[in-house]
Amino acid sequence: MRLKREAVRAAWEQLEGSKVHTHFLGYLAIREAAQTDGRTEDLRVNFKSFFDRFLRANGMSEDVPYIKPFGGPTNNKNVAGSYAPSSLRGVAPLMKVASYDNDVTPVTFSLLPKHESLALQHLLNGRPISLDALGVFLYRDYLVAPEIASYEGIKDLTQREFGLSEEEVTSNYSTPFFYKGALFR
Repeated sequence: MRLKREAVRAAWEQLEGSKVHTHFLGYLAIREAAQTDGRTEDLRVNFKSFFDRFLRANGMSEDVPYIKPFGGPTNNKNVAGSYAPSSLRGVAPLMKVASYDNDVTPVTFSLLPKHESLALQHLLNGRPISLDALGVFLYRDYLVAPEIASYEGIKDLTQREFGLSEEEVTSNYSTPFFYKGALFR
């Protein structure tokens, strides 16, 4: 089953208005790597792969391949370079929730202790966002199995993919989704 355009549009509009820092996307990429590897340290994060899977938009040119619901438009084809130590320089908002080890090749990332609350403060600007809206946006181009095709299914999929605890969902992703129609067609 596919998500309805109206639901995706509503998710985009809600996320776009949330004032989330663009580095939140890099944080999600690190979270996905942590969930996959079963650890929070020494993670090899493939930012380009993450952007290709979740932010590449059909019909976009190679010059502007990605769409982002927060942080403004991007014409950055070199996503991996945006998360390189030379770009982050240790002062970027992402560095308030994660660290990197530049002494190994490729560079590895580690989530800082209490990164969940740090992400709320530094990447979400102290305001929770909607887990439902985030999930609808991220999975907008995917076929979803019928047993997942619901608000609860999208929430569970997103929570599992990024290793979000119930406590974190309650604190960081508790804003309701402002779309109440059927999600799937």
